Amino acid sequence: MSDQNVAIAQALGYKDPRVVQSLVVVKAAHVGTKVIPHQDGCTSFTDPPSNTTFWYALEDANKENGCLAVAPGSHRVTPISKRCRVDEKGLPVFEMLEVPISAHVEGVSDCAAAPERRDNGDFVFKELEVTAGSVVLMHANLMHTSAANQSEKSRVAFHFGLVEGGLEWKEDNYLQPADGETEFERLHAC
Repeated sequence: MSDQNVAIAQALGYKDPRVVQSLVVVKAAHVGTKVIPHQDGCTSFTDPPSNTTFWYALEDANKENGCLAVAPGSHRVTPISKRCRVDEKGLPVFEMLEVPISAHVEGVSDCAAAPERRDNGDFVFKELEVTAGSVVLMHANLMHTSAANQSEKSRVAFHFGLVEGGLEWKEDNYLQPADGETEFERLHAC
């Protein structure tokens, strides 16, 4: 993890930031499909939620090529109600939590503005059009989505998830460190 990303993580309050997943997402022209609304804390599961997604635009992202869309404030009102774990065959399954896990957002008042909703109760998502090189930081509980790529241009992004190292990482979490170590430990062991 770069010094810049470590500094961002520390500014967010991480004491022992650990990378648990990283990937390149390619939405090819006319091919990249819609992603349903979800929370990253379901797959990078800790209790309490500690995941922050660092999403870097490697190409410009706009409405036409399927940019991210977020429901502002949804992380304050939408608890993690399920987590992705592996079943006995090693396949991913979602398990409903007996007690949903709400986020505690440091410095945010409980009386902060409620997320905007449609008449049917669904969140209103705001599209985040960004230029290549921009970073978007997303809380574990933040509801986000993206539309299909309807353009002639691809949309490529790199993202990784951070969690607090001192929290329990369940043995049946869908994401597991390689050789029992997180990426953070391997990167700094060199």
